[in-house]
Amino acid sequence: MGKGRQLILASLCSAVLLAASLGLAATYVGATTPQVGCSSGPLTVRTGQSFYFTVVVSDVLDLYAWQTDVTYSTDYLDYEGIVIGDLLRRGGAAQATIEPMESPGLVDNVAVTRLSRHTGQDGSGTIAYLFFTALKDTGSGSTSADVLHAVLVDRNALAIDKNYINYGHCRATIDDDAPPLVQPPVGAKVYLPMVLR
Repeated sequence: MGKGRQLILASLCSAVLLAASLGLAATYVGATTPQVGCSSGPLTVRTGQSFYFTVVVSDVLDLYAWQTDVTYSTDYLDYEGIVIGDLLRRGGAAQATIEPMESPGLVDNVAVTRLSRHTGQDGSGTIAYLFFTALKDTGSGSTSADVLHAVLVDRNALAIDKNYINYGHCRATIDDDAPPLVQPPVGAKVYLPMVLR
C-alpha cells in the first residue's frame, strides 16, 4: 500500500475513531455481503458524448467512510470529473471528501467520510458519479472504468467485507452511430447530452 493511500486511510480512520469515541452503539451483523460497483449494465454512448457511470453500494450496514481507485482506458475515455453521491449525507450528516489524485488512466484515492453523526449509514445508494467523454468507437467490444481496491469502513474504523458488482467494471460501448445517451442531471452539474464531431 502506497504512502498516500496509508495517509488517506489513516485520516479517515482518525475521523471515524473521533466520531466513535463520542458514542459507540451496538455492532450490526449483516445478512448479505454488501456490493460496490456500477449500478447498470453496459451503457451505449455516441462517440464524442459526455456521460457518467453511477457507482453504488448495496445492502451495507453502518457505512461511515469509503475509498477507491478508478482506472480507465485513455484510448476510449477522457476523464472529466467526479460528483460524490448522497448516501453518506442521509439523515442530515455532513461529509468530507479528499480530492483524488489524477493521472492519465487513473483516478487515485477517491475518499469520503461521514461527519457529525455517531452512526454509519445503512442501506443502498449512490456513492459517486464518474464523468467521461467517449473518444472513439469501440467496434464490436466495449471499454470500462474499473472501480478497484474499494474500502468500505464502519464507524469503528473497521473494514466492511464487500463484493464487486460485475467485478468492479463499469462498461460502455462507444458507437459513432448510436443515438445520444440521455441521463438525468447530477449534483451541481447540469448534464445535457453533447456530441462533439
